[in-house]
Amino acid sequence: MNAVSEFPSALLTVEQVAERLSVSTRTVFRMAASGEFPSGFRVRNLRRWRSKDVDEAIARMASRPAR
Repeated sequence: MNAVSEFPSALLTVEQVAERLSVSTRTVFRMAASGEFPSGFRVRNLRRWRSKDVDEAIARMASRPAR
């Protein structure tokens, strides 16, 4: 499989990101606005996140000490 055919599956919607984090879509946007989470990028009027960026952010969040 080449990189072009793999690319679409590597992009996540806000709903998919929220599901991975077990939070609401609104919380995803709040976390992105505060810098706690990657802000993703726009594809026309739609916000998308790279799966790799989300996985790295989750790993980083998991390694932080609890408050």
